[in-house]
This record gives sequence, C-alpha cells and structure tokens, in this order.
Amino acid sequence: MDGFTIENGVLTHYTGEEKHVIVPDGVTEIGEYAFFMCENLEVLEICEGVEKICENAVSDCENLKKVIIPASIKDMELAFYECKGIEEVELREGLAEISQSTFWYCGDLKKVIFPKSLKKIGDFAFGGCSALESINLPEGLEEICDSAFEDCWELTSVTFPKSLKTIGYGAFHGCPLEEVVIPSGVEKIGATPFFASGNKKLTVYCGAEEKPEGWNVNWDVYDGLIFKKRFKPVWGFNPSK
Repeated sequence: MDGFTIENGVLTHYTGEEKHVIVPDGVTEIGEYAFFMCENLEVLEICEGVEKICENAVSDCENLKKVIIPASIKDMELAFYECKGIEEVELREGLAEISQSTFWYCGDLKKVIFPKSLKKIGDFAFGGCSALESINLPEGLEEICDSAFEDCWELTSVTFPKSLKTIGYGAFHGCPLEEVVIPSGVEKIGATPFFASGNKKLTVYCGAEEKPEGWNVNWDVYDGLIFKKRFKPVWGFNPSK
C-alpha cells in the first residue's frame, strides 16, 4: 500500500502525501511517530480494528485539522499530544473510554463528537484544549477523571448527563464556567473540580437535596491565602421545573 510501512499489524511509518488518509484494514496498532511531519495531512481516519495508538503517533503534522477515532481503540494515551492544529475530533459509536492525556494541549480543538457508548474520560484527556468553548457530554458517561478538562480557558458551558457518577479532582480546573448542573446520580466529587475558574459568578445547581457522602469536603471552594467559599450550591435543583 502506497506510503504505509506495516509490520505484523503495526503501522510504523507513513510517507504518503495524501490530504485525507485512511489507515488500511488489518492494522491493529499505530506506532510512535508513525505520522511524523506529514505536511499535507489534513484528515486522519483510523480504521476499525486498530486497538492502540502509541504515544506521539501523530506529531508535527501542522495542517492536520480532523481526526476520526474508531470504536475498537483501547489505548491512545498521549497519541495526539500537542497536535495544536487539530480542530475537530470524531469519536465513533462503540468507543467506551478516552485514554488519559490523549488530546492534551491540542490548543485549536473546537469540536468533539462524543459517542453515546462513552463511559469514561481519562485524566488530562482534554487538558489544555484552550479553544474548547462548550461541551455536551453524552448520556451513558459515568466517569470524568482528574483534570480531564483542566486549563480549557475558553470553556464556559458543560452539560453533564444523568448517568454521571464521578467528577474527578480538578476536572475543570481553570475553566471559566458560568453555570454547572450536577445530576442527582453523582456519587463522588474530588477536591476543587472547578478551582481557579476565573469566573466569580459561577453557580452550581445540584440535583441532590444535600451533599452526598463521597463528595470531597473541598469540592465547592477555591484556594487563596486561605480556603474561601467560592459559591453556594443550589440544592435539590430540578431542571424540568
């Protein structure tokens, strides 16, 4: 296949010049720096059957704007680290987990298509994605891990699904959120998930009548010279009313 070097199912290198690249059938792993300095690459479509995308598999592809991820992926930790030109990510239906640090510091990322099958968003998965402005998380999602959206400096709106059970430590650290609605089914919240948001008018509406066991004692504070209350939660909130 033109431009592809594949060894025992591992795509080790791509030297083609296509703008839209579709990874060939039969590939199960994409190796480190497989797509390195592919200057013409604009859209990367990874085929069903690929289970692992290695660290820095895609690097220094300055014109890459869109990535399509299949349901078969099980591990893509740091796969797109600092791919600053990516603007859109499409995660195909069937994908259950986004690995930690997958899109860490993808500074131009503006649009993410989440599948309904998604259960978990890993640590720092979208950390530093400073162009994200709004996210609508899918029903079925159960866990947002530590610092998953840390330092998304333009993120002012997030919609949590009723299925959500866990919000990790610093999950939205540095995000200027204006309003948050936490569903009543959330069982665990780590420390300061909305720390240093920069928005002093943040309002948090909670579906639960009072703070459940498992919510960290500091979930609703920010850190200054001393801990101070950042906002007062609105308990027993029902968005249907």
